[in-house]
This record gives sequence, C-alpha cells and structure tokens, in this order.
Amino acid sequence: MKLIKLSDIKLTKSFNKNSNVKIISTQLLNSILSIELPIKNKEIFISNVVEFLDYLNEKMEHEYLTAFTISVDIFIKYFSRDKYKQYLQILKDFEILTNISHENGVWYDKDEGITKKYRVHNSYLNNTDFTLVIFEDKKTKIKNDIKIKVDSKYEKTILTETLDYYEVFKNEIEYHKENNTTTFSLYSRLSRALSLNKKRYIKKGEKVDRIYHSFSNLSKVTRKCFKTKYSNIDLDNSQPTFLCVYLKINNIDFETYYQEVCENGKFYELFYDIYKKEFTDEKLLRKKVKNVIYKSFLFDFVENRKVTKRLKELFPKVWQALKDLKQKQNETLASNLQNIEAKLFNNINVTYSTKYFTLFDAIYFNNKKDKLNIIKQIKNFGKECGIKFSLSIED
Repeated sequence: MKLIKLSDIKLTKSFNKNSNVKIISTQLLNSILSIELPIKNKEIFISNVVEFLDYLNEKMEHEYLTAFTISVDIFIKYFSRDKYKQYLQILKDFEILTNISHENGVWYDKDEGITKKYRVHNSYLNNTDFTLVIFEDKKTKIKNDIKIKVDSKYEKTILTETLDYYEVFKNEIEYHKENNTTTFSLYSRLSRALSLNKKRYIKKGEKVDRIYHSFSNLSKVTRKCFKTKYSNIDLDNSQPTFLCVYLKINNIDFETYYQEVCENGKFYELFYDIYKKEFTDEKLLRKKVKNVIYKSFLFDFVENRKVTKRLKELFPKVWQALKDLKQKQNETLASNLQNIEAKLFNNINVTYSTKYFTLFDAIYFNNKKDKLNIIKQIKNFGKECGIKFSLSIED
C-alpha cells in the first residue's frame, strides 16, 4: 500500500485504467491505522470504508442534504452482515456519522417501516487534507452492471471510455484554487473520478425514467479529461423550463413572463442577488442558487425560504401551482419534470458518432456532424409542447 499526498499530482501520471487507487481523509486514515480493526487486513478495511464514503458523498450530492435514512442493507452491502456494526461504531467514533431522530421524534420502528436516520458530521465535511491510497499488489477488476437496454454505442461508451488521471488531478486542483472551493468538494470530485476504476453501470431511476450511469456524477472538469474528445449540447434552465411544459400539458395557468425568462435561459439570474455577497465567482453563485431552488420549490415546496418568497413576488401563479402540487400526496413534481426530461433525451437519435451518452439534460457525442440534427430534435420536442428551448453548445 502506497500513500501519496493529494498535492503531489505528478505521481498521478502513473495511474492507468487498472490502477487500484482510492482517496481518503488523512485524519481518518491515520485514525484507522492507529486502532485495532474488526478485520486483520487493513487494506480491505480501508477499501470498504472508502467505498461506503463514496456512497455517502453521492447521496449528499443527489439529495442536497447531509441528513438521511440509511438502511441496514446498505451497511451490510459495504461491511458484511457479521462486521457492519463494528464498522458503523468506528464511523461514529471518528465523527463521520451520528444517529438522529426523524422529524416526528421517532428514531426507529421496524414494524412501521421507519429506517434509522443519520447526519453527516461537519467535522467530516470540513476535512482539508486528503491522501491517495494505491493498492500496489492489486489491480482493479472493473465490474459491469447494465440494468437497462440502451443503444449499443451508448453502452460501449459507458463501459470503455477512460480518463487521463493526470489531467483530472491537475485540472480539478486548478479549478479548486481558482474558484476557492472547499477541499472537501475537491476530494468529492476526485473520488467520483476514481470510481470509474471500480464499477461501470447503466440504470434507470427507481421512480423516474432518467438514465443514470457511471458518468452521471462526474464533474464537468473531469468530463473534459476523457481520452475521447466530445462535443456537448445542454438545455439551459432545464428544470424550470420543463415546469413550463408540465404546466402546459396539465392546462395550469401561469405567467407568460415566466415562460419568456425560461426560454431566454435567464431564470436563475432572477435570484442571484439573494446570495451574491457570499460568492465572487458566478459559476459557484449559480450552483448555489440552483441547489437552493431545487430544495425550496422545484423538488420540494418550502414557503419560508427566500427564493420561494421571491418566486411568489415574481410569478404568483407559478407559486400557487407549486403549492397546490405539494398538497397532492400522489403528485411528485420532481419526478414529473425528470420524466419529461427523459422523454426527450432518452430518445435522441445519433447517427455519425461512434461514442455518445446523455447526461440528464445534456448529450455528449464525438462527431460534430451530429450537432445540427441533435439540435433539431431537441427544438422540435419543445415546439410540440409550445416551448422554445435555449441551448448551450460546446464543440
């Protein structure tokens, strides 16, 4: 087992697609190495912990939360039925996770199907020093897990595309320094990049038709480090725009101005001033605004949030429609918006590219001859719904 400081990126030039490399908090690593472990093989123990933390980081990224339920089956998956309680106690002792009660005060009720809830400690999220662990005697055997049928070129791309890890580390560290992101954010982005050497998968969401795959969680910086060079087309303001589609489909009245803002790709900008003092970089400001909007009224509806109040000021009809939807127990707006998105992007035809993949509201392809036809398909979908889509295109 070889340990490399995150700052020494030159050593990452030796990485290849078979390298068994993981990243972990230096403090956590030192703590693990200083105690008696529940299993004799410390490399396996470290590997199991890192893979569970990858799961934890992905859950936080997807749900925009640091507190959520985790079933016993998840712990067993990563730590085994015999040892998971010992692993979990170590995670608690080292201030990674702690048990918390649900909002109704209940901690756990097997009969009522109430799973234990955990909060991720701030001490873990505030880690600033990380170490790369290279398991020198063990080459990674990548597992393939294809749950759904997709185009053969799509599947081949997900299973075979590789990263230039030196470029990944160099560019992600540069992005981190230039944008003053947290070290934990850098760690999380690198962890997701390294996950490609562990498993490749393609699946649909549990409740939506969205396609999730091994590239879904990679940062935009990392995606530019693929060995293959891709063009990409993104739909601007996708979720607010798909809300327009949803409202039209269901004959729900809303402001014409709301549609105009979405079609011009300027929806999030209406909320920038709320958080502008916190961010000097517009990319980070935009990410913050999007995250808060998703949590406040697109994927949930919380009336007392600043952005929700701003929505009511700007678009009272849209605000009322979202409030009404929240009160319908059988209606989940997020899944409706994501299914509209999937109906569009899951059915785009690609002719000339030998490699391509979709990424929720975007598509990546390696032959520019496909560009005009892809744009036409996206715009025709919008036209059928009475919406003009705004697109961002990178060659």
